[in-house]
Amino acid sequence: QTVTVVDSTPPTLHGVPDDTTTEFECDSIPSAAVTATDNCDENDVQVSVVLETSLISCPHHYSASQTYTATDSCGNSVEDSWNFVVNDNTEPVFVGLPPSAVTARCDQTVPVPTVTAVDDCSGDVDVSLVTDVPTYLCMNYTETRTWTSEDECGNVAVFVQNVNYYDDE
Repeated sequence: QTVTVVDSTPPTLHGVPDDTTTEFECDSIPSAAVTATDNCDENDVQVSVVLETSLISCPHHYSASQTYTATDSCGNSVEDSWNFVVNDNTEPVFVGLPPSAVTARCDQTVPVPTVTAVDDCSGDVDVSLVTDVPTYLCMNYTETRTWTSEDECGNVAVFVQNVNYYDDE
């Protein structure tokens, strides 16, 4: 008698998330702990994942599909996908901000600090500084310093510092 055992049953995937309409921020995409089991190969099931993205409006607003494939040692395979959207809705965060208001005598100079910004999707982002000093300097005046940073998806952060100069003589 000849008995031939043929494995024609694909593995089973476990832990593939359901598709979601919730938009994830770049730094909050949950990781999926996807595993697979097989009726013949208890420990020899390989799981691979392929990520495909499609740009929606900016580099950090895209739809994504993670396709998980489990293959057993006989070549049987199964796949399942998780579809979701990533959208950068968070403005950059300034680093090294000075106090929002400073008071100094007219003969003093208040140094302009170096301010940088980071973004949860883009990493470092450019910061611009505009300084507004009144053209007519009387004894008391205010210099306004405005830092602005914009990420690749158009989220803007603004910080204003007022340096109030006074003359006490």
